[in-house]
Amino acid sequence: MTNQFSSPPDRPAEPTDLQIDRYLAGACDAIERREIEQWLRGNASDAWAVRAVRAHVARGLAESYAPDATLARLRSRMALAGGAEPLRRSIFASRGAATARSATNQIQRRQGLAWAVTAIVGAVTVALVLGPTLRTHSSSQWTVSTKPGQRSVVNLPHGARAVLGPSTTLRVVAAPPTAATTVTVTGEALFTVSPHAREPFTVQTTHSISRVLGTTFSVRQYVSERVARVVVTDGRVAVQGIRNGRAQGSVSVLSARMLGVVDDSGYVRMTPRIDVDDYTAWTTGRLVFRDTPVRDVMTELGRAYDVEFRMSDSALARLPLTWTVRVSSATLPSALEELGDMLDVHFAKVGRVITVVSGRPSVRHTRSSSKSLFTPESHYGR
Repeated sequence: MTNQFSSPPDRPAEPTDLQIDRYLAGACDAIERREIEQWLRGNASDAWAVRAVRAHVARGLAESYAPDATLARLRSRMALAGGAEPLRRSIFASRGAATARSATNQIQRRQGLAWAVTAIVGAVTVALVLGPTLRTHSSSQWTVSTKPGQRSVVNLPHGARAVLGPSTTLRVVAAPPTAATTVTVTGEALFTVSPHAREPFTVQTTHSISRVLGTTFSVRQYVSERVARVVVTDGRVAVQGIRNGRAQGSVSVLSARMLGVVDDSGYVRMTPRIDVDDYTAWTTGRLVFRDTPVRDVMTELGRAYDVEFRMSDSALARLPLTWTVRVSSATLPSALEELGDMLDVHFAKVGRVITVVSGRPSVRHTRSSSKSLFTPESHYGR
């Protein structure tokens, strides 16, 4: 006898906010995109909002797409309005739409779509601002730091990983119930986050906030630096500026081999097709400088070798320098000997303070004898 009953097909799992973000930003792989679209076909009210926002992004009807305008917040707005249909009516009320049917027809038009999505994103922004105030859940927090001349690998929640540069501090907050992870960086770190992670992952500096859409990327801003730097190796990262502690300006989506520089005004300046290796060489124990002012070179060397450099010649400090040094194997004296030949300078060391002096010393030292001028310093584990 033929079995007249069969198990219903498995219903696709409800996507997380992060997955919806990736879907809207076009950062999903083929499998994830198919699963989300299958789920949307069974959830008409959510599909209406998601497709509206995606069309808004694809047509370039606004300067930016806000990654935090997620499905959960749209649902909250719908719940306050009494469902999807009242939300449609409220959105189009000021346009003179008499019924929800006419509003649905208008959303198919370009101008109506742009106006509708602007209203949605505005409503979601309000929810985003109020959201943290309403949360009462406890969170798990911890801090990890590296010393000058030290690198470290740190495992983060949900399979994420970070490589910390010297003199770097990471403050990690993992907040239930969404298991969202927020990492605050002072210094420099390279992050690897799974593209299939379902939990939101955010990295902040003084001037930038980066929402991860599944990627490998580096973030840098030391205390002394006036700009934050985000470099994407793989995947995509949504970057926004921070000013006076609050998100500022539009969101910029960086893809692979792109650099984002965020200044203290919150403006994000993007540069495509960069040489990523130059910006991530520090993770393998190399420092790469391309037309870098000498004063910045000395600052980097100071972090790598745990010393302090002082310069009295302002013209020399501004001089651009192109140089690569493998700090994981080169001793401090050998690095300075090479640098002295390039810049026609010598170095006077007292304790951990090294003064850069213009001109070569009156008595030239050979490379081997020059090593006796300096006490070997601990650097990158050496």
